Amino acid sequence: MSKVKQSDQELRNHLKEQFGFLVQSSIAYDKGFDGEAKRIAHIIRTMLYDSNKSTSLLEQLGLKNITFCCTCCGEYNEAIHLSSFSCLVLIFMGKPVISKYIPTLESSAGNMKWVPFRQWWDKVVIVDSNKNKFSRQRLIMTVCNKDGGAHVDPEIDKEYYELSRKNSLRWKYGVNGKWFDFSRPELASIRQMAHEIILTLTKELPELEDAIDSKVLSEAKNPKRDQSGIFLGEVIIVTDQNQDIADKYKKRKK
Repeated sequence: MSKVKQSDQELRNHLKEQFGFLVQSSIAYDKGFDGEAKRIAHIIRTMLYDSNKSTSLLEQLGLKNITFCCTCCGEYNEAIHLSSFSCLVLIFMGKPVISKYIPTLESSAGNMKWVPFRQWWDKVVIVDSNKNKFSRQRLIMTVCNKDGGAHVDPEIDKEYYELSRKNSLRWKYGVNGKWFDFSRPELASIRQMAHEIILTLTKELPELEDAIDSKVLSEAKNPKRDQSGIFLGEVIIVTDQNQDIADKYKKRKK
């Protein structure tokens, strides 16, 4: 079968489309559809993943040498993080009680760094209580290829299963004497990766800002937290090992 090479302009048009998909899916996630993070994973794979059989869109455009925005709040240190570690998410305690992991988004601006792609892609962003490590690449490719982003496998990796289904980070919250798991840190982490990529591409390729309505782009960059803003009340957070790591959180503005 004969083939025709796509032109540079056609590839740039694809990038504008993928960027638009990323922005719209980010907004959908922020409005409460957590599963949209799986579509985000697919978009990120299209933009960034290279293998022997496929070439990412940024690689085809010769743009993998740009610097990427890294918003990780802290570095993993086994001596300090005795239970678990996650650097792209916050713990949300809503009022009425809505408790979940959420992406750090603009609150991570003070931790922002600009790093080469490979450093960004391979950085460990989650370490669970069993010391299993998850890089950005591992999360994106597992969610995309195994857990519904682009394909659903009949079996998935046990370490990822424990993280996404069994609360292997081991963080819980208490309400009226009952304890509940915080869940799906991988989805909130992927939404934060989308935030990083949006900041990266608008800085490195400002022409993309013209490809989407400014109000829509602003909504993706600086979303209003829906669930009554972020209300961090005086809630005790513990691990299932009952370690004495209770913290008090303060209210934050919308």
